[in-house]
Amino acid sequence: MAGAARRAMRAALAGLALLGTQQVMAGNEAACTLPKRLSGDITLDASCTYRQQFMLTASGTTLDCQGATIDGENRLNVGITINSEGRPLSQVTVRNCVIRNFTGNAVRIAWSGEDIDKPTDPAERRRRTPRQVRLSNLKVFNTGRVGVYFDDFVSGSILENSVIEDSGGVGLYLEFDSQNNVISQNEFRHNGHLLNREALAVDSSSRNTIVDNTFMDNRLGGIFLYKNCGEHVSSGRSVKRTQHSDDNVIARNRFIRENVGVWIASRQSRNLQRIDCSDRSMDGRGQYFEDFANHNTVERNLFCAARVGIRIEGDNNQVRENQFDNKTRQRVEIPRTKRGELLGRPPMGNQYDAGRDGDNLCSKY
Repeated sequence: MAGAARRAMRAALAGLALLGTQQVMAGNEAACTLPKRLSGDITLDASCTYRQQFMLTASGTTLDCQGATIDGENRLNVGITINSEGRPLSQVTVRNCVIRNFTGNAVRIAWSGEDIDKPTDPAERRRRTPRQVRLSNLKVFNTGRVGVYFDDFVSGSILENSVIEDSGGVGLYLEFDSQNNVISQNEFRHNGHLLNREALAVDSSSRNTIVDNTFMDNRLGGIFLYKNCGEHVSSGRSVKRTQHSDDNVIARNRFIRENVGVWIASRQSRNLQRIDCSDRSMDGRGQYFEDFANHNTVERNLFCAARVGIRIEGDNNQVRENQFDNKTRQRVEIPRTKRGELLGRPPMGNQYDAGRDGDNLCSKY
């Protein structure tokens, strides 16, 4: 074989090997581009900025960005979608990514499609929705709406060691019938500034563990737990929420300069007429709807310069051993609620203590 031919063959074989591992080396703009759909073990080039979207649809997939940036340039909707497409999907990992400037979400874990077209049996729905997804060491900046979205029925998944900052809406959303997820050692900063939202929404989501996170300067507050009232029923695409935001554990977190650090049953007294609910209203006029966030545990958290540390409007919640500095106006509040006014059932069965002083711990913030 002639020398030129041998060199061409070696180059071709090298190219095939590169495609097999899906490891991208920088050097030009084309090298910082991959197919949208990825599977297997994918390692990105840390020196690249990928101006595109990715979708992971196969179990056992690992995407390691190695510090590379995925940039939506304020024109692309979702950065990374982990999509089961109605098939069982598990053991997916995304790590070491900088994800910025997407108009919708930086990361979304979901079974795509209309909820009304999916099975009504909860066990079958959960079987075909992503589970055991791990998001680790992500840096999420400037998302137009929700930074990271755990969509309905997502279970057994983890968000850890990540930063979510400057989301227009909620920093992290746990959607209806999601459960048994772990949110650990993350920082949530300056979220909700466009849509007047909290950092972490627990919406009809149960048995989650939210530990060792920092919540700082978010627009409406830190963690809000509530049951969606079946919003936008007139659209014909809404499904009724049956799971409550119960049995969640919120522990060892830090809440810095939040209006409300943790709000349990945050929609108990809110006028929801404008969002067109399917639930039966308490007042008969479609304004106020019973909220359900019960049997949650809020313990050993630190609250610094909060307007209200913990507000409780649900039932049978445990609040104990939390610490508050002297800049926190009210440590634990159980307010008069619309449920109490309209149905004669104020918050019941909650157990809480006065907490301890946390000025020394808050002094560094």
